[in-house]
Amino acid sequence: MIEYLLTTEEPDLEEVKKRIRKSCRIMRFSTHKERKEKEEELRKAFAGAKFSSVQKFELENAYERVDRLTAQIQRYEQMMTEILEPFKSYLDLLDSIPGISGLSAMQILSETGTDMGQFKNEKHFISWCGLCPQSNQSNNKHKSVKIGKGGYYLT
Repeated sequence: MIEYLLTTEEPDLEEVKKRIRKSCRIMRFSTHKERKEKEEELRKAFAGAKFSSVQKFELENAYERVDRLTAQIQRYEQMMTEILEPFKSYLDLLDSIPGISGLSAMQILSETGTDMGQFKNEKHFISWCGLCPQSNQSNNKHKSVKIGKGGYYLT
């Protein structure tokens, strides 16, 4: 939507409505009514919208930064994939755990390695990761029991 407004001197109102509708279909709304309300809100916001040359310059620079950073992230992920190729079977096992993405699997494997012999048992490993609940008890009073923030690089 913003790209269209940046590249068009005189935006066509029908084209703006069409692009708003398309954008709202991509977004996830809990109800149809909520989506319609957002469409209306955007229509009002973009009615007669024109960017000054300074605003266009700033937005174009912001888009370029986002594109550059996205490309950089993709290069890092590709490099990580290549480096961890010998450990694909371990990555697949970690990735099969619900809630663990491919990137999370790479981070876990990079931090812990494949030799679990350094940990006495699974409880020690969970504690090292910072994922076990704390037990704060004094004079038969139980204080807040929370799971810690986890290992610095695993959170």
